[in-house]
Amino acid sequence: SVVSVQPESGRGMGSGVIVSKNGYILTNNHVVRGGDRARVTLATGREVVGAVLGTDPAVDIAVVKISGSDLPAAELGDSDRLLVGQ
Repeated sequence: SVVSVQPESGRGMGSGVIVSKNGYILTNNHVVRGGDRARVTLATGREVVGAVLGTDPAVDIAVVKISGSDLPAAELGDSDRLLVGQ
């Protein structure tokens, strides 16, 4: 579920995490800053171009969407079920 993300400008690179099987990826804002597209490389080596859907510079997060289905999404936990220290 971890992917490489490169801005459309080709300058710099970062990582991201696929968070849904239909292609939503969380990455850092500084990775895709100023662009509306990003090149995403999956663990299999396949490269796809994704659309930058939104960014928040204040918390340095961005959402990128790639086409696909049944992608290897990370399983996120339920923060309401955590105990102190976990």
